[in-house]
Amino acid sequence: MIDTNFTGPAAAMVAFAGVLRTQGHGRMVVLSSVAGVRVRRANFIYGSSKAGLDAFTIGLGDSLRQTGASVMV
Repeated sequence: MIDTNFTGPAAAMVAFAGVLRTQGHGRMVVLSSVAGVRVRRANFIYGSSKAGLDAFTIGLGDSLRQTGASVMV
């Protein structure tokens, strides 16, 4: 579940961010889940992987700030 919800998307996002940096514009839209905001005991693995994806996306967006590209969760 962690590979599916965090590792895979993070790797794809890093590759796509490189494309956006090169072209100097564009927006990456990342679909997440409210489960990442409030991780519950019953689905803590899913929730924590989504929370990690949310945090990664925010950091990636910050790294693209001066490039003309952006990221939206």
